[in-house]
Amino acid sequence: MLEHAKMAGIPVIIEPNAHQLWHEIANADIVQMEWWNHPLISRLLWNFDFPDMRLLIWSHVSGLTPPMLIIQELIEFADLFVCGTPYSFNNPAIQQHRHTGQIGMVQQSTGIERTHDVQSRKHKGFQVGYIGTLDYYKMHPEFIDICAIINIPNVQFIVCGEGDNLAQIKMQAQQAGLRGKITFTGYVENINDYLAVFDVFGYPLNRDHYGTTELVLIEAMAAGIPPVVFSGASEQYVVTHNQTGLVVDTHQEYASAIEFLYRHPSEKVRLGQNARQYVQEYFSIEKVVENITVYYRQLLARQKHPHIFPLHGNASYQQFMAFTGKYKTYFEQSIQQKNRLTSKAVEQTIAQCSQLMQARTRGSIFHYLRYNPTDPWLNYWAGLIEEQKKKAGWASAFSENV
Repeated sequence: MLEHAKMAGIPVIIEPNAHQLWHEIANADIVQMEWWNHPLISRLLWNFDFPDMRLLIWSHVSGLTPPMLIIQELIEFADLFVCGTPYSFNNPAIQQHRHTGQIGMVQQSTGIERTHDVQSRKHKGFQVGYIGTLDYYKMHPEFIDICAIINIPNVQFIVCGEGDNLAQIKMQAQQAGLRGKITFTGYVENINDYLAVFDVFGYPLNRDHYGTTELVLIEAMAAGIPPVVFSGASEQYVVTHNQTGLVVDTHQEYASAIEFLYRHPSEKVRLGQNARQYVQEYFSIEKVVENITVYYRQLLARQKHPHIFPLHGNASYQQFMAFTGKYKTYFEQSIQQKNRLTSKAVEQTIAQCSQLMQARTRGSIFHYLRYNPTDPWLNYWAGLIEEQKKKAGWASAFSENV
């Protein structure tokens, strides 16, 4: 990105100090914030004294799953809040503001140009490819079990990517009898070499993942590879069932869909060609520019004005809690510590919170703790989770600091 900006003559300021940042915002015609839940963005929202501005916030998460949650205060802070997927319209805060003229939607795309001319190469067997993060808060937690029930002679699974659960996934693959049928490539810079030999793009994700348009999914479709995805998240707004891919609801339906494409090569070709044509029309860079420019013009017709983030509480644990949704009550009760019986139940709920809440990044407790290492409550909650994972000693040690 920096190289592209340099070639285009666009100056980039990395880690500006507060004075520089204020000056750049004050002189900008439009300020665009690329949003996902990150501790440094929260610190900016809560603590920075913004000059008058026209503010567009473009969300890079669907915003329905804590802690990658779109909250009402974030929408109110922006002049225009642009969602990255229609799936975000299921968020109650988005629904509340959807007809006020404050909500926009631009499905994101940055990369189909690098894959749209990929040509299929001859290869052995029937290859089902996956490219992406190998963490169970993104990948389907039963990915290996799903692969294991696919009944195709000479099937090969090619898994490209890295992540916190890679070692666990490899072990599960061996236990499921997939040794010799599955290849883990690690991180791949040039995905075209693999896309050229994929017969199907098998992309089963965690139903609670936080993604928007799933750029790698669009890239695979641009390469003419038919995708098979689960319904219920943002993928269903990219893949149209039986037109540009197959959308399924259950493990068995997923396996049957891939088996169907194996037995019906003409359907595989049809869906792949439709997928390529569809993303070239709707997910090109030109289309994204056209769509976002509509909102730029709306903003430029308005006057700059003050923006004050409407949440109080500067402590880092309070900033983290703002995006915890259904879990927020438990964190509040943890702080109140009304009685020991309640505390034990609350602590257990926190210790067993979702995969995404326990991630090392992605706006989790550990992510906020990384940038705020002395915060006693973040330390305490992280300790509860670590203790639950048999890493004893954290919770009791950190509880003394609260």
